[in-house]
Amino acid sequence: MKRFTCINDREEMVDGVIEGTKEQVLAWMKKTFPGMRERGESEMMSAFEFFHEGEITAYKTADGESVYLAEVVKEKGQETMKKETKKNAKSKKVASKPQTNDEILWVWKLTWEDINELETCVTIYRSKGRAKAAMEKDIRKLASCRAFEGEEPKRKDALHVSLAGRFEWAIEKVKVH
Repeated sequence: MKRFTCINDREEMVDGVIEGTKEQVLAWMKKTFPGMRERGESEMMSAFEFFHEGEITAYKTADGESVYLAEVVKEKGQETMKKETKKNAKSKKVASKPQTNDEILWVWKLTWEDINELETCVTIYRSKGRAKAAMEKDIRKLASCRAFEGEEPKRKDALHVSLAGRFEWAIEKVKVH
C-alpha cells in the first residue's frame, strides 16, 4: 500500500507530520494549514516535484508557502521513511531520484506563445502524451472564448498548432543535463 507524507520546498518533512494514506495526510495538511489550496495550473512546477519518483501534489498555504503531499518512495539500499520524533522529522528528506551532472534526461517541452502580447510560457513534461494533453486542454480553453468564435485551431502537425494568428503551441523533445 502506498504511504504518503507532507514535505516543504527544502524537501524536508513538515514538523509534526504524520505518515499514512493519501486521505489521512491530506486531512492533516488541511488542519495544519488552514486556507491551503492546490497549486494552480499556471504556477511553475519545482524541480523537486518534477523529479520526484512517486506520486506528488503541490499545495499553497495561506501564507504563500509551498507544501507537497508526497508518496514515500524507497530508493535502492534506502529504507522507507518511518515516523520519527519532531526533532528528527525536521531534517529528514523524502527520497527522490538522485541527479548527477553526467546524467542526461530527455523531456518534452511545451511552449505557448501569445504573439500579440509577447508572452511565452514553457512547461516541461516527462512524456509526450502529458505534454500533448496539456496543449489540447489549453487550446480548447482558449478556442471556447467568445473572442475566438468561429476560429478553428490551425494544425501544422500533431505538435504545432496556432489559433487566430495570435497564439502558438509547440511541443519538442529536449535534452536536460
